[in-house]
Formats: sequence, structure tokens, C-alpha cells
Amino acid sequence: MPAGTALKDLLSKFSFPVAENPSCWGIIKIEKMLGELEIGDYDIKNEARVVSVGSQGDLMRILLYLVPYEVSSDYHLILSKFNDKVRLQIGCWQFEANA
Repeated sequence: MPAGTALKDLLSKFSFPVAENPSCWGIIKIEKMLGELEIGDYDIKNEARVVSVGSQGDLMRILLYLVPYEVSSDYHLILSKFNDKVRLQIGCWQFEANA
């Protein structure tokens, strides 16, 4: 058995399983949700996965839309307030509005 194969077999015995992350929603799903909620005043920063909405009321509509269907053990929900922003984090997306 070549040394490389033996080393690979040895290392595979010490490896740990890779933790699976929940799949992240695409921008199409976010824009569809905002359209269904009739929220037109928003700004999406796709790389940072941040959606800024116009008001706290819009943020509450998003929260009420997501809670019955999208919150699970894979998509934890965090609601917070920091400085002048109210934030709702779910999955890998963050929704925020001015406080």
C-alpha cells in the first residue's frame, strides 16, 4: 500500500463529520415575500444578506409572515434592538428598520 493511501486512511479515522448548515434563501424568495406583503420601501444588500425596510410596521409584518412557516430548528429567530435599529434575524438573512 503506498504511503499516501495509508496516511489518507489514517487521517479519515480522525476526521469529524461536517455540520450541515440550513440552506440560505435566495434573493428571489425575499423579493417575492416582500411583494406578497406589499412592502415597496426596502433596500437589499445581497452579499451581506441584509434587508432594510422603511418602518417597524413593515418589520412586524415580515415577522408575522415568517413565524408560522419558516421558524424551525434549522432557522433560529432573533429579534433585537441596537442603537437606532430594530433587527430580525432568521436563517442567514437580517431584516432591519429604524427604531
